[in-house]
Amino acid sequence: MRWETYRVTKSIAEVFECTDHFQGKAKVIAGGTDLVVQLLERGQTAGLALLDISAIPEMRGIEIGDDRKWITVGAATTMTELAQSEIIARYGRALGMGASCMGSPQIRNMATIGGNVMSAQPAGDGSIPLIALGAEARVVSPKGEKWLAVEKLFVDVGKSSVPSEQIVTHFRFKPHAETATSSIQRLAKRRAFTLPTLLVAAAVRLDEEKRSFEDVRIAIGPVARTPWLAREAADGLRGSPVSHEAIQKASVEARLGASPRDSIRGGADYRKAMVEVLVRRAVTECVERLGVKL
Repeated sequence: MRWETYRVTKSIAEVFECTDHFQGKAKVIAGGTDLVVQLLERGQTAGLALLDISAIPEMRGIEIGDDRKWITVGAATTMTELAQSEIIARYGRALGMGASCMGSPQIRNMATIGGNVMSAQPAGDGSIPLIALGAEARVVSPKGEKWLAVEKLFVDVGKSSVPSEQIVTHFRFKPHAETATSSIQRLAKRRAFTLPTLLVAAAVRLDEEKRSFEDVRIAIGPVARTPWLAREAADGLRGSPVSHEAIQKASVEARLGASPRDSIRGGADYRKAMVEVLVRRAVTECVERLGVKL
C-alpha cells in the first residue's frame, strides 16, 4: 500500500476536518499528475492520507461576473477545461494557450490549475500565464481567507508559501479590455509531453488609440528558482509608443535581468539568449492581435 487513506471530500469544511484529524499527515490532491509522482519518487507515503478535492463543486468551473470585473477559476478546474473555455480564450488567452500545451490529452483531462500552481515549478504552463495576467489566489484556512498575488505563492523549486493547513480554492484575474490581450511563447525540445526549456507569457494593454503601451506584464520561467516577473522590461514599455524599437529594448532588458542556470533541458547561456527572442515574439504577437501593424 502506497498510502493509508484516500478520501474523496465533498466540501472545503470537510477538507479542514480531515487535515486536523490526520495532524500533518494529509495532502490535498485533485488530478494527482504532479503530487503522486513526487510522493512516490521521494518515498513520502508512509502513514499518508490523500484528500481528493475534485468532487467539491465550488472548486470547479470558470466564471465571469456580471460586472465583468473578475474572471474566477476554481482550483480544481482541469487544464482541458481551461484550454477549451471560450471565456478564457477571449478574456485570458495566455492561460488557455498554456493549458493546451501541458502534457498529453490524458494528462490535461486530469491535471488541475491548482495542482499546477501548488507544485511550485518555476515554469508551470498554468503558473506563468496566471502571473502575467496579474492573477490572485484565494487562500483559505479554518480561520478565514485572503487573496494573494500568484507570484507570492512560490518560495523555491517545488516549495509553496501556502502551509499544509491552508488550501488554494480559486484564482481570479481581470478580463482583457478591448485594447488588451495576452500570449505565450514556449520553447521545448518537442511540441508536447515535455517540460519547457523556456516559457514566456506577456499581457499587454494599449491606450484607446492603440498608439502606446498602457500596461504590460511579462512572466518568464525557468530563469530563476521561482517564476520571474520581468518588471524592468515591462516598466520600460509602459508609456512608450508601440514600435519595434520599444519592444526590442524591453526584450534586451529582460535578457539582461534573467538568471537561468544550466539544466538537462538547456544551457544557461542559450536560455538567456532565448529570453530576448521569446519576449520580443510574445509582445509583438499581442500587439498584432490588437490590430496594430508594426
